[in-house]
Amino acid sequence: MNFKVTQILYIVVLGVLVLGFSLEVNYAHADTEQKIPQWFKDDDNLWLSGNMSDAQFMQSIHKLLTSLSSKENTTTSMTVPATTVTQQAKNCNDKNFPHVDWHGCDYSGAYLSHANLNNANLAGTDLSHANLLKAYLLQTNLENATLNYVEATNVDFTSADLSGASMVNTDVQFSDFNYAIMENTNATGAILHDSTMRWADLHNIILKGANLDRVLFMNSDLSGADFRGASLQDTGLGGANLTNANFDGVDLKSADLGSAILDGAHLHCKNNPVCN
Repeated sequence: MNFKVTQILYIVVLGVLVLGFSLEVNYAHADTEQKIPQWFKDDDNLWLSGNMSDAQFMQSIHKLLTSLSSKENTTTSMTVPATTVTQQAKNCNDKNFPHVDWHGCDYSGAYLSHANLNNANLAGTDLSHANLLKAYLLQTNLENATLNYVEATNVDFTSADLSGASMVNTDVQFSDFNYAIMENTNATGAILHDSTMRWADLHNIILKGANLDRVLFMNSDLSGADFRGASLQDTGLGGANLTNANFDGVDLKSADLGSAILDGAHLHCKNNPVCN
């Protein structure tokens, strides 16, 4: 992103924040000490470091402005149509476990440890900073969901759809991703060691700087995957499709690539016979 576009985005965000603080519409009981939430600061850092796309950051800006607008409305005479409130409450307050429909809802920071969310609809749901320790997400729809900085150790993601999801710096060690769909998922910096990801669709997954020690990728589609800066100690890649995968600079000393498909792969790696 060029500097001019960056300036424009910051001007928009900061301008709206200043406007929110200066509004004189029944503001006697407003919280004049609002602070920029931590989740937005985290997203801002991810975007500036190139680990979040422009589209994802624009969604974060929209979420921030929506939250500010919601707080403002509670202190003014403005009202929201009852139909809108009802539809939103019915969707995001669904407690029909395990088949909840929380698509597009904000569950950032939620405590969902051991929750049964099998077959739930969490498409586009914001779960950043949530606690999903030992949760059950078998066949769950998490397409385009936000799972940045999530605590998700020992979670069952078997056959879940995580395509397009953002899992930056997420802790998902000892988890089961067998048969999962993670096409175009951004798992930069994720902690995935000792997880299983066999027979999974991981086409174009981003795993830059991720901890992939002892992960079992056997027979998975990792074509176009980006492994730059990742740790692959004792990683199992036997039979995996690694067409056009990027291993530049990666130490593959103890990784098993037996029978892997390496057509067009970037193999400027080290300590493995497949490396150039």
